[in-house]
Amino acid sequence: MKKKLITLTMILSLFIVLASCDLLSTIMAVQGFYTEYQEYSDIYNEATTFTVLTETNLTISDTTVEGLEGIDSRVYVMMDLDSPFLYVEQTLNDVSKTSVYEDASDLYVEYVINGDVVTPLLPTAEERFDGDTSVNIFNENFSYEDVDNENKTGDHTYELDVYLTQAINLDELSDFVNQLALFGGDLSSFDDAIAHVVVTFTSENSEIDLQISLTDYTITFEDETYVTLSLTNHTVISVPDDFEMPNVFEAPYQMVAVNNKELARRVYNADEAIVYPVTELENGWVQLYLEEGTYQITSEQLSNFTMTIYDSEDNVITPNELGQITVPTGTYYVYIEPTSNFQMDLVFAEFVSEVNGSTDTTGE
Repeated sequence: MKKKLITLTMILSLFIVLASCDLLSTIMAVQGFYTEYQEYSDIYNEATTFTVLTETNLTISDTTVEGLEGIDSRVYVMMDLDSPFLYVEQTLNDVSKTSVYEDASDLYVEYVINGDVVTPLLPTAEERFDGDTSVNIFNENFSYEDVDNENKTGDHTYELDVYLTQAINLDELSDFVNQLALFGGDLSSFDDAIAHVVVTFTSENSEIDLQISLTDYTITFEDETYVTLSLTNHTVISVPDDFEMPNVFEAPYQMVAVNNKELARRVYNADEAIVYPVTELENGWVQLYLEEGTYQITSEQLSNFTMTIYDSEDNVITPNELGQITVPTGTYYVYIEPTSNFQMDLVFAEFVSEVNGSTDTTGE
């Protein structure tokens, strides 16, 4: 099973934990919780498409340490468990990125989206999004024995207090923890932190809304310096009726040709325009699928680039003096070498000629 399914496992682990008889006896005062838990558990066990939005904000209200900075992050994920694709919007301290990740059997690709322009690349292990989605509901070490002040505060809303380390995965705070490490702190600095948790169930889109807050928590270092901080984490999980993941292989998206043949993932056909913003000296590969026939190579920018056409066995195919190629059915690759910045408009158009009053599509 794909690694990215770990998110679903994390979500369902909440239901598994809450299913224990001991915990249920602990929260009997919260009337209706168990009924809603069962209902939503069934929904998420059956769901193959769902979305997760998580927002985390850490602010520093007082400190004697210079250089510590807070965190403001947002991650939105669209998942289809029957698809190799994963859509992710992520923002960390005002730096944003939108991507579609493809977990192919032999390749893991990130398609970075900037407007309608898509750039494929091979992410590093740290940049991959197949296991770390920052959308945990409760940590694996969540224990009903540590729950306190449980209460029902609305028709479908329940509140409780629990250790922060059990409520969220503190890896979400990795940037801040890295800062703490400079002063002798680490994840254990949060061991005594008690978080307030609010869970709301909504029938529309089978939504689960989880809000976690920690207010004015002080960490004191060995040299008696300290930092006082507040933390909020808001996660919304839903199974929307209208679920449509962006398809980066179709218009209006334009796939940039990059200098890695493996990343020529979008397949163009005859008469389909290869359109994308080209940058001078940034060479790239494009994949074509052509049926047997003759094709006229056309572009208004032919003077701004050179290209070499290869078949699937890396044999070069040279156009004739009219800019035409005659090929059998198969997959082809075009290596584009731009000499200026421009908007590519390359087309391999099926060649049609009039022979004795009839239409000839062979070019012969």
